[in-house]
Amino acid sequence: MFSPFHWRWALPLLAAAVAIAAALAGILVTGARRWTRVAEPLSGALLLGVALFGLLPELAQEIGWIPALVLFALGYFLLSASSLHRFTIPLIATAALHTFIDGWGLASLQSSGSLGVRIAFPMAVMLHKAPEGLALGAMLESSTGSKRRAFAWVAAVELITVAGSAVGFALAAGAWISYLLAVTGGSFVYLGAHAVRGLTSRQSHQS
Repeated sequence: MFSPFHWRWALPLLAAAVAIAAALAGILVTGARRWTRVAEPLSGALLLGVALFGLLPELAQEIGWIPALVLFALGYFLLSASSLHRFTIPLIATAALHTFIDGWGLASLQSSGSLGVRIAFPMAVMLHKAPEGLALGAMLESSTGSKRRAFAWVAAVELITVAGSAVGFALAAGAWISYLLAVTGGSFVYLGAHAVRGLTSRQSHQS
């Protein structure tokens, strides 16, 4: 007999599904990319708000303001440095690492003692998954020259979210979880700032 579905898998599966569906829409529907120009900065601003005013204060209460700020900065600069490369292999590797950490964080937060963290972190993940899928699908289609290959790569990369959760569930909970979530929170700040900066850059070119 099959074992019953464990609801702890719902968040990582939903996160992967949102990104994959968004990537498929971005690859197949030309109009979806125009919609992205509006949705991406909006979700970026919301992501910044959740990360800075929801997740950061909650984590600071658990590990202290200085460690939280340092780890946020580390997560920001790690993702910033890895995003300098846009050709196919580094892009896939960077996206795979990011989705793995997303999944690990979604699993680990279930052991967090802070209700605020357990609310803010999933919100932050879901807010950036759709724009992430759209952007990743468009970049991979451009670099591979194939809609099918682009979608296959996006699906493989986003399903690594579930693999990250599996690792998170397998490891024992501990105080280190808050430190991991803080590094991931820094990557959310980068993603949100990057999305908002993209809008201001387009407006400056148009003016």
